[in-house]
Amino acid sequence: MKGIASTHMAMRWWSCSIALAGAACSTTQQYFVPSEEQPRLTTDLMRDRGHNIVRAECPRLLGVRKTATGVAHIRVDVESDGEVRRAMITHSSGDERMDEIFGGLAAQLKVDPPANVSGETIPGTLKIGYSCSPTAGTITVEGVTWTG
Repeated sequence: MKGIASTHMAMRWWSCSIALAGAACSTTQQYFVPSEEQPRLTTDLMRDRGHNIVRAECPRLLGVRKTATGVAHIRVDVESDGEVRRAMITHSSGDERMDEIFGGLAAQLKVDPPANVSGETIPGTLKIGYSCSPTAGTITVEGVTWTG
């Protein structure tokens, strides 16, 4: 849990209003940035750390149900060295706490970047899921799919 607690989280707020139409809108965008105090994680290390966290969260996730599952889609901005610089939940797992955990883990990730990268930040998508039963809890990680 220590690695998650020290991951930095930031928010951007946008708001607008149209006086003539009497309409207003507001959007919040939450993203996660890596903690310099924590080591970078490979996909395997992220999966191992995630297994322990999911097992601890399963009683809460289950409540009175027999199973609980969810998958989060996370946009990651990756530097040419493979280190994630920012992670943002683009599709919720259905549980706010699990989204925060997955966002924090994704921000610490270091992956193999695609070939022929010229020093730019490369966008990608990562899928992380959880599954809980009364006797087990597990995490699934689908590697980064490059979108840029």
